[in-house]
Amino acid sequence: MKPTLKQAVKIIKKQEKALSRKSLIDKLDDVVSLLVRKLAHYRCIRSGKFHGPKSKNLTCTHYWSRVHMGTRWDLGNLDAACWFPCHKYKLEGEKQGWYRNFMINKLGQKGFDKLEMKANTITKFSSSDLLLLLRDFQKQLEAA
Repeated sequence: MKPTLKQAVKIIKKQEKALSRKSLIDKLDDVVSLLVRKLAHYRCIRSGKFHGPKSKNLTCTHYWSRVHMGTRWDLGNLDAACWFPCHKYKLEGEKQGWYRNFMINKLGQKGFDKLEMKANTITKFSSSDLLLLLRDFQKQLEAA
């Protein structure tokens, strides 16, 4: 039986108190990173190299850095890439070259422009927002 709205709000508030804002953000980063790598079938966008699910060398890369909260967990902003050398030495230096062109091909020019606008918009998430995002991404991860 589904909880009523009032019961759901109580549950969320109780869980909010149990998890600090920082721990919610850290957990979201972890879950979204797993989801991105799984959706990419553990393959690097730059080199095309396959990594196993437990590989430490495959990472979740952000076109717009994590400091931009509006795009931090936007799947359009995220890709799987080898940590070394693709992410560390190549992608970060190609945000006006190869990586930018890749993103425009992936999203289309309008989608890329929308993502850029979203990255440059001040975005704040409440603890409740973070908890809801976390639950949604956990469901997506389970379904992927």
